[in-house]
Amino acid sequence: MSVLLEVKNLSKRFSRKDSAGQAFNAVSEVNFVLEDGGFLTVTGHSGSGKTTMLTMLAGLITPSSGEILFCGKNIFSLSARHLSRLRSKKISFI
Repeated sequence: MSVLLEVKNLSKRFSRKDSAGQAFNAVSEVNFVLEDGGFLTVTGHSGSGKTTMLTMLAGLITPSSGEILFCGKNIFSLSARHLSRLRSKKISFI
Protein backbone atom coordinates (compact mmCIF):
# COMPACT_ATOMS: atom_id res chain seq x y z
CA MET A 1 0.00 0.00 0.00
CA SER A 2 1.09 3.57 -0.60
CA VAL A 3 0.92 6.50 1.78
CA LEU A 4 -2.11 8.68 1.03
CA LEU A 5 -1.87 11.18 3.88
CA GLU A 6 1.01 11.96 6.21
CA VAL A 7 0.82 14.47 9.03
CA LYS A 8 4.08 15.57 10.64
CA ASN A 9 4.28 17.57 13.88
CA LEU A 10 1.03 19.41 13.14
CA SER A 11 0.30 22.25 15.57
CA LYS A 12 -2.08 25.19 15.71
CA ARG A 13 -1.75 28.04 18.19
CA PHE A 14 -4.43 30.70 18.67
CA SER A 15 -4.40 33.98 20.57
CA ARG A 16 -7.24 34.39 23.02
CA LYS A 17 -9.53 37.33 22.47
CA ASP A 18 -9.85 38.08 26.17
CA SER A 19 -8.12 40.93 27.95
CA ALA A 20 -5.09 38.79 28.86
CA GLY A 21 -4.37 37.98 25.20
CA GLN A 22 -2.80 34.65 26.18
CA ALA A 23 -2.09 32.20 23.36
CA PHE A 24 -3.13 28.55 23.60
CA ASN A 25 -2.39 25.39 21.64
CA ALA A 26 -5.50 23.98 19.99
CA VAL A 27 -3.49 21.17 18.36
CA SER A 28 -0.03 20.15 19.49
CA GLU A 29 2.44 18.05 17.47
CA VAL A 30 0.06 15.53 15.87
CA ASN A 31 1.67 12.80 13.77
CA PHE A 32 0.07 10.00 11.76
CA VAL A 33 0.22 8.15 8.44
CA LEU A 34 -2.85 7.02 6.51
CA GLU A 35 -2.28 4.45 3.79
CA ASP A 36 -4.36 4.22 0.62
CA GLY A 37 -7.44 2.15 1.41
CA GLY A 38 -7.11 2.77 5.14
CA PHE A 39 -9.25 4.84 7.46
CA LEU A 40 -8.70 7.03 10.48
CA THR A 41 -10.99 7.74 13.40
CA VAL A 42 -10.44 10.90 15.43
CA THR A 43 -11.93 10.91 18.91
CA GLY A 44 -11.49 13.09 21.96
CA HIS A 45 -13.34 15.16 24.49
CA SER A 46 -14.87 18.53 23.71
CA GLY A 47 -12.19 21.15 23.16
CA SER A 48 -9.44 18.64 22.38
CA GLY A 49 -8.71 20.06 18.91
CA LYS A 50 -10.52 17.57 16.65
CA THR A 51 -12.29 20.20 14.55
CA THR A 52 -9.19 22.39 14.34
CA MET A 53 -7.12 19.43 13.13
CA LEU A 54 -9.71 18.45 10.50
CA THR A 55 -10.01 22.05 9.33
CA MET A 56 -6.24 22.10 8.77
CA LEU A 57 -6.41 18.74 6.94
CA ALA A 58 -8.98 20.25 4.59
CA GLY A 59 -6.64 23.17 3.95
CA LEU A 60 -9.10 25.72 5.33
CA ILE A 61 -6.75 27.07 7.99
CA THR A 62 -2.96 26.97 8.02
CA PRO A 63 -1.07 25.24 10.79
CA SER A 64 1.26 27.18 13.06
CA SER A 65 3.83 24.47 12.38
CA GLY A 66 4.11 21.05 10.83
CA GLU A 67 3.24 19.54 7.48
CA ILE A 68 0.27 17.87 5.83
CA LEU A 69 1.33 15.73 2.87
CA PHE A 70 -1.33 14.37 0.52
CA CYS A 71 0.17 11.88 -1.95
CA GLY A 72 3.59 13.27 -0.99
CA LYS A 73 2.74 16.93 -1.66
CA ASN A 74 2.41 19.56 1.05
CA ILE A 75 -1.17 20.80 0.65
CA PHE A 76 -0.14 24.33 1.65
CA SER A 77 2.28 24.54 -1.27
CA LEU A 78 -0.57 23.96 -3.76
CA SER A 79 -2.20 26.81 -5.66
CA ALA A 80 -5.65 27.88 -4.50
CA ARG A 81 -7.17 26.21 -7.56
CA HIS A 82 -5.43 22.88 -6.92
CA LEU A 83 -6.29 22.97 -3.23
CA SER A 84 -9.95 23.66 -4.07
CA ARG A 85 -9.96 20.73 -6.52
CA LEU A 86 -8.36 18.50 -3.87
CA ARG A 87 -11.07 19.44 -1.36
CA SER A 88 -13.92 18.85 -3.82
CA LYS A 89 -12.68 15.53 -5.22
CA LYS A 90 -10.27 13.83 -2.82
CA ILE A 91 -10.87 14.91 0.79
CA SER A 92 -14.07 14.30 2.69
CA PHE A 93 -14.92 13.92 6.35
CA ILE A 94 -17.77 12.08 8.01
